[in-house]
Amino acid sequence: MSPFNPKAATPNRLARELVLNLAKDYRAHGAAVIEHLRRNEPRTYLRLILALPYVEPPRAEEVRDSYTGEQLDAMIVRANARIREAEEWDKQWEKDTAGQEVAEGEIAALFQQPTCE
Repeated sequence: MSPFNPKAATPNRLARELVLNLAKDYRAHGAAVIEHLRRNEPRTYLRLILALPYVEPPRAEEVRDSYTGEQLDAMIVRANARIREAEEWDKQWEKDTAGQEVAEGEIAALFQQPTCE
């Protein structure tokens, strides 16, 4: 390819394609594979994370074009359900803590992620 070809395989373009292909693979096989790596092969998991290049986020049309209409609809339904769940949780939190002072450490403890085993 000519170095002046705008469609040449630049590092950023190749990295972007790699990330899009990983996303397709993730959609096909799910989070279970990544979880398996994280739990059972943490070194491989870390190497995968570190091997991922920084790429500009995909443009909206790239993301949109990689999903079917049904998949997009399902994602919207899930997002709306999560929003409603968060709003309900927030309302319950407000009720449960009304008039109480909550220590900063208590709030932080709610958001801690489990550690790798």
